[in-house]
Amino acid sequence: MIVGASSFVVRRRSTNDPDKGRDLFDLAHGLRTFEGLNKVRVVEILTCYLEKSGLTISRAMAQERMFAKLAEPAFLTDMRPLVSSDRAETLNEETMKDAFRQVFSELIDLIPGDDWKQTPDMIERFALKDHVRRPGGSIPENSP
Repeated sequence: MIVGASSFVVRRRSTNDPDKGRDLFDLAHGLRTFEGLNKVRVVEILTCYLEKSGLTISRAMAQERMFAKLAEPAFLTDMRPLVSSDRAETLNEETMKDAFRQVFSELIDLIPGDDWKQTPDMIERFALKDHVRRPGGSIPENSP
């Protein structure tokens, strides 16, 4: 599954652009599609890829960038023209939160480092307490 992991790294690298919702949805789709994806390996490959590029990203930086996506008004609308009209109709706040939760909990939480100090406030601001892991990695009680 190294090809899947490498593809994820390339796509994950592109999430550094804070106003692109399609990257988040692509990652969430990939997490659902690639059965048995070794997510720890994805993060390891990402870290290596970034180091070879002279860049680094901590968990706090990744969390901050993820929340910046939610603050962007065009977050959902940038990908609607890229999908079928049926799929575009399913893109709403709830599907966005689900995609965010999946990527945040299954990938971002695995990036080395500490949580961003404003993560708890952002979880509250965006009403995500039932959608993402809480700082320290605990999962909300009613989380899937």
